[in-house]
Amino acid sequence: MKNKNNTPILSKWHVLLTCCFAVVSLLFSNKANAQAAGPCDSISPFCTDDTTTYTNQTGVPTPPFNFNLGCLGSAPNQAWFYMQIATTGPMQFNISQNNTAGTPIDVDFAMWGPFTSMTQGCSQVSSNAAPIQCSYSAAAVEQAGLGMPGGTGSGASTPPIPNAGEIYLIVITNFSNQPGTVTFNQSGGTGETDCSIICGLHASNNGPVCQGTPATLTATNDDTTHTFDYLWTGPGGFTSTLQNPSVIINSPGVFTFTVRSISNENDTCNEQTTIEILATNLMPTDISICSGETYNWFGKEYYNAGTYDTTFTNMAGCDSVVRLNLTVNPLPNVATKGAMALGICAGSSTKLSLITSEPNVTYQWMRDGYPVSGQTNYFIEASEAGRYKVVATTNKGCTKTSAEFNLTVNPNPVAKVQPLSNEIICAYDTMEVMADQGTNYEYRWSPEKPFRAITGAEGQKVKGVFIDPVTQVVLTVFNEFGCYDSDTALVQTKPCCEVLIPNAFSPNNDNKNDYFNPMLQNGQILLSFKVYDRFGKLVYDNESPKLGWNGNYKDGTPAASAVYMYYVKYTCADGKLYEKKESITLLR
Repeated sequence: MKNKNNTPILSKWHVLLTCCFAVVSLLFSNKANAQAAGPCDSISPFCTDDTTTYTNQTGVPTPPFNFNLGCLGSAPNQAWFYMQIATTGPMQFNISQNNTAGTPIDVDFAMWGPFTSMTQGCSQVSSNAAPIQCSYSAAAVEQAGLGMPGGTGSGASTPPIPNAGEIYLIVITNFSNQPGTVTFNQSGGTGETDCSIICGLHASNNGPVCQGTPATLTATNDDTTHTFDYLWTGPGGFTSTLQNPSVIINSPGVFTFTVRSISNENDTCNEQTTIEILATNLMPTDISICSGETYNWFGKEYYNAGTYDTTFTNMAGCDSVVRLNLTVNPLPNVATKGAMALGICAGSSTKLSLITSEPNVTYQWMRDGYPVSGQTNYFIEASEAGRYKVVATTNKGCTKTSAEFNLTVNPNPVAKVQPLSNEIICAYDTMEVMADQGTNYEYRWSPEKPFRAITGAEGQKVKGVFIDPVTQVVLTVFNEFGCYDSDTALVQTKPCCEVLIPNAFSPNNDNKNDYFNPMLQNGQILLSFKVYDRFGKLVYDNESPKLGWNGNYKDGTPAASAVYMYYVKYTCADGKLYEKKESITLLR
């Protein structure tokens, strides 16, 4: 690889084929010297019927855009071209560069394609598409190929044979930064490019002219390498094969003539020119009005855009007609977005807006007929009640006022939790909380879980089971307008871990006090419950945890009236383990 001072290079040599691309003048010396901001901002068409030479570019460093340049290390002094295939077949091109002294100097290139349109080509190259071929050698003559070999080093390739209609982009660079010329021509292959994209035809005339006065139509061509025949056509069946014919039109108006050039290689190009034929001594007046207004012109009202002539009695000479050129400027668009009647809650705001803003239009919002200071956008963030509208004015002075928004500010409810007892309740106890009564209020309490099992979390008065040591209860109140307010209260709990156990029971099957069992509180869990007689014999071991001891030994023998010992092990809401040993008296 050649040494080019390790300078980063961007490739800018695109040959783009554009299907049905608009006729573009081939001015190589000008377009090739214009440094583009993108691959297609200053791109020239070319075809390979003849050798093409253009003045190279100097003094322009590699531009800062991020194209995929393939093998190019840098891309200073870029010139971009595109070509379109006319005849399917392989093609090979020679590209060479000489300085002004005629000494060969380094030339580089990169090529992208094929594309179906110029739009596709520009988009893909700008989106980092890789070139199909490139060369970054130090040679003064490079070879590019389609269906034939081209490029050098890592950029060497033999792309597929190009098909008719395909478009290719090429960028050529001048690494040495020496002024000179670049020449390229087709050196091999049976394929052909479409030269119709290089249309240097221009049509003009010497108008405007007075009616009845000869007007000259002129055709010129930038292409000096071919010979051309010309065919003019125009209104009233006009035809001419002259390059610069004359025509006489006896009525005022605007007339369009078309000229076609046919080259000695049968490439055709069309161009049009429009000539204005003036009434004798036309005196124009240009007037602009806004849509919906009228303009009085010699006693007649006009409101449609157009050209209006007024002819005086004296028709001699060229001063008998005065013309009104009336422009009707559109009104601004003040279509509104959303509902026109809105309600918000006190302390909040809402956005009132037109559907869109327009360029060259200024806005002023009004509330209750007065301008709102500083509100000059197409929308407003409104927080005060009133009737809002916006006045839009174009840079032509045309004004239109929007429909009116009616904004209502609704009051907020007042949320108040009635004072709670300062007592710290036992964990798992039930507590009632209540809100102050309001008209048409909806009440919602959170967190929802403590209230879920009893009353639910909605209502003025609710009951909940609280477990956590501290719970912040939030009351949110809504009124009929959807406005809301909140209040909070703290509920505090403590573990209550003393288990309640009776000191006597009478298991005589009268359904009264027939079982002995610990009376567990909320949050307490019984782990073990045993009863012993005075001899230390185990008479009960938690066989019926829901009922307790029925006063019988394990074999079913009724225990005698006496004092018995029990042992209880349980956990509390604090998660700790507790034990209790006491006596129980059995009575029969």
